[in-house]
Amino acid sequence: MPPRRRGRSRGQFQDESGGQNEDQRSFPSRGHGRRVEDEVDDLTTRVESMEIVMARFQRMSPQIFNDDESSEDADSWLRHITGLFDRVQYDDMLRLSLATFQLRKSAERWWRGA
Repeated sequence: MPPRRRGRSRGQFQDESGGQNEDQRSFPSRGHGRRVEDEVDDLTTRVESMEIVMARFQRMSPQIFNDDESSEDADSWLRHITGLFDRVQYDDMLRLSLATFQLRKSAERWWRGA
């Protein structure tokens, strides 16, 4: 088989009709790859940040709520968790995530809607 000719073959050079050469066609995929890498880096940063928040929260020894307790125990648990959050000044979404992480048994099932 003869070697491939290099030169003006179809799609290699930009013509007047707006075609692109191979190098120009590869830029969007590189740009897309860069966006994906940026998104992965952003996600990794958020996960690492959440791991730090979780470790910090666990060091505060938060109580677990099973829903087996009385309403007084539920109020006590809620005051305890709220007090922890107030000390570290977490926003509402983070408070919700961390509080639901402390639910067990029927309390967790109730939260998940089962």
